[in-house]
Amino acid sequence: MNNNNERLAAIIAEKLKEKGLIKSDDTSVESELAKGKLKETAWKIALEEVLNSNGEEANETTEENATE
Repeated sequence: MNNNNERLAAIIAEKLKEKGLIKSDDTSVESELAKGKLKETAWKIALEEVLNSNGEEANETTEENATE
């Protein structure tokens, strides 16, 4: 990374990943943020992916507990 925007985007993306707000394999948020082209819809999609995957995991756990 050779400019300040890229370094800052990497730091922000890492913090979001640590907090579980975006998927750990999501690179689109970081690259678009560094370019200054991250749109509201991209944020929404990234957050919804995490929320939906967490919801699915919770549903699976509930279903497993119900069958026991």
